[in-house]
Amino acid sequence: MDAIYDNGVLKPLEPLALSDQARVKLTVDAEPVTEPADKLAKQKAALRELWEEIDKLPQHHNNDGWSVRQHGKMATSASSTDFWDNPEDDEVWNNA
Repeated sequence: MDAIYDNGVLKPLEPLALSDQARVKLTVDAEPVTEPADKLAKQKAALRELWEEIDKLPQHHNNDGWSVRQHGKMATSASSTDFWDNPEDDEVWNNA
């Protein structure tokens, strides 16, 4: 039987034919956690797509042409130089 260990509790993935409070004997054979090599790349691509969609959101408060993400980064940057010197955003700024 397969189960997931969640916050100190084993949770079977399928219903068990047991009465409530039944005692059972378990043998645990933990499978190693393995992630596909490209999982991080897929997550980054999905995040980029999400930000592209967020950037398309209409500007309601200021109409300055900045995206929601650009405003958020400016507001949360440790300093203005961190914000303005981020090469990752050069393309975004050049198209703003």
